[in-house]
Amino acid sequence: MLVDFKNLGAHRNWVILFVLGSLASMAWYASASRGAMDWPSGASAPGLTFGIIAGLLILFEFLLWPRKTLFRVWRIGRTQVWMRAHIWLGLLTVPLIVLHSWRELGGALTTTLVALFAVVIASGIWGLVVQQFLPRAMLAQVPAETIYTQIGGVIEGFRQEARLLVTGVRGELSAESGAGATATVAANFAVLENAFATVIEPYLSTASRGGSLLANGARAVNFFRGLRDQLPIGVHPTIDRLETFCEQRRQFALQARLHFWLHNWLWIHLPLSAALVVLMLVHVVVALKFW
Repeated sequence: MLVDFKNLGAHRNWVILFVLGSLASMAWYASASRGAMDWPSGASAPGLTFGIIAGLLILFEFLLWPRKTLFRVWRIGRTQVWMRAHIWLGLLTVPLIVLHSWRELGGALTTTLVALFAVVIASGIWGLVVQQFLPRAMLAQVPAETIYTQIGGVIEGFRQEARLLVTGVRGELSAESGAGATATVAANFAVLENAFATVIEPYLSTASRGGSLLANGARAVNFFRGLRDQLPIGVHPTIDRLETFCEQRRQFALQARLHFWLHNWLWIHLPLSAALVVLMLVHVVVALKFW
């Protein structure tokens, strides 16, 4: 979900709602405190209203998860509309929760609830930020992007094809060197075979952890340039193909890293959001018990 100048119009009404809702809640809170000896508590008319509205908004926010997973086939509004509402109504809960609870901080339940709420909001903002930049970075830096779950299979395909290419090089070297040059062919093939076995194939392995010199683009260029210098020109197309495999392997490694940062915030945001809903319901029960 991007929030930029290109689609700002689609967010305009939600932004207005967020701004007006924030200003109205602060104005009511300030008006209720005028002439009073202390700021209104969470049990006051504005404090209670803010708490109820914030609680309902938090429940709505949490509904986005089942809307996108369990009930994807249900046409309950467009997903983009749900996402815009999720962003701006989620931000609107911040002033509402602050005004509702800041005087009550100190108790274990309230403090835990507010801290959990802060982490959920912070992780959501972080997720929104990374979604603004990482997809664009992936588009620009990973032209060979593939389906994330298929990266391992594609790399394994590269490795197998690369091995077939290297195996077929002996015949190419024989044709290049001519009859009676068996020793030269063997020496040249040994250079390629050694480079493939010790550097190229390990890097094309799905178990590679990025410690290879081929993980660095500049070092990889120097490596393949040196390999071409040692081998006859007839083998250069094969070396070019091997270099292409390794370049795509580097792009897939970058794609995997960007994918991790693009989605890892959900590991915090989703479970803590569920915990927030549960703890909020406990808070409501406790508040009603002692009201």
